[in-house]
Amino acid sequence: MTKTLFHDYNNNDLDTIITSLDQQYYTFLESHCDAATNLCLKLKEHDTLNNTAVYTQLAIAILSEVKHQCKQRKSRLMPYVFQLIEKKKNNHDCKVCAGGCKMTHTQYILELEDSHIKIREMIHRLHRVALPTSNELGISAEYQSLRKALLLIETTLTELFCLEEVLLIQKIIDAQSSINATNH
Repeated sequence: MTKTLFHDYNNNDLDTIITSLDQQYYTFLESHCDAATNLCLKLKEHDTLNNTAVYTQLAIAILSEVKHQCKQRKSRLMPYVFQLIEKKKNNHDCKVCAGGCKMTHTQYILELEDSHIKIREMIHRLHRVALPTSNELGISAEYQSLRKALLLIETTLTELFCLEEVLLIQKIIDAQSSINATNH
């Protein structure tokens, strides 16, 4: 990740950061996971020796999990962040809100951190079963294409996780603190 990218994100407010992450990462990852899943399915059809079966199965599991997590961010995290931004704009105070604040603020950060751990562990397992892509070993073009697609997804995830861990989570915590929601 370039310093410019990090710098650009760092200077933005929470609303801009979450919207940019959606446009530049979540949507990108969803579409690339679909394409890589199709590569996996083609590879399964053409791999008559079954020498890439374990790798392909793990790849499908990772791609499914990444896509699921992107959808979770869009359906759960993003709405929460926008509610948090609105509460901050309206000077909401969770300590004194009528009936007690029912938002479980720490849950969203924990879910985000847990998803990072889970995906990183899955990628580590995938690397352990990967075959070399050398043409000398008779590795198919489909397998090489899949490895390249997964490398792009992994690189994108590395950038995304860095932005989420270093910037997004901190901006969420700051917004939570501003409405006295740190202990909810």
